[in-house]
Amino acid sequence: GHTLGASGAIETIVSLEMMKRDTLLPTLNLETIGEECSGLDHVRSPRECKIGVFLKSSFAFGGINANLICSKL
Repeated sequence: GHTLGASGAIETIVSLEMMKRDTLLPTLNLETIGEECSGLDHVRSPRECKIGVFLKSSFAFGGINANLICSKL
């Protein structure tokens, strides 16, 4: 199933944890990259990375959208 209303909160918690640990987690189940996307830097395994700020976007049913910017203090 889908977490619906909780998905944005779950994604934010995971993103904050990645920021705390200075680690980027890979995209789950990314097996084949299309030729038109081959020039992008896809995260395919955990990667150490200093994360000082991130933008979190949520797109819901009916056109309800929200964006959240989080940064380390």
